[in-house]
Amino acid sequence: MQAPTNKQAMAEHNPARTPAGEFISTPHPHDVLCGRGGLTNQHPGNEWFRRLVRSNRALYRSCPKHTKLLVAKAIVQAVEQQEPPGRFLETDKKTKGAWRTITYKRSVDKTSQALRE
Repeated sequence: MQAPTNKQAMAEHNPARTPAGEFISTPHPHDVLCGRGGLTNQHPGNEWFRRLVRSNRALYRSCPKHTKLLVAKAIVQAVEQQEPPGRFLETDKKTKGAWRTITYKRSVDKTSQALRE
């Protein structure tokens, strides 16, 4: 039996999740845009993400270390369970203008960092 590929593992984790590395021409309002600056700060998905992080920050800080990861994963899941599903996107340096999805692990890492700030 072969070990599942990263895309297979992600599909099993969340069938609605867009595979990591897939190109997106135009982000929709539920997407969370990774990066810095006005474009990402003012995007509706980022504003919603920041509100969700802010409302869970006290819980995150009061949790024991082994539970903090669950809080971050729950926030990523909340983004992905919107209709249409939210995605965590970054600009693709090669195509200059296209977006691509990041891995689930990077999504959780980004969320954990936001909870610590």
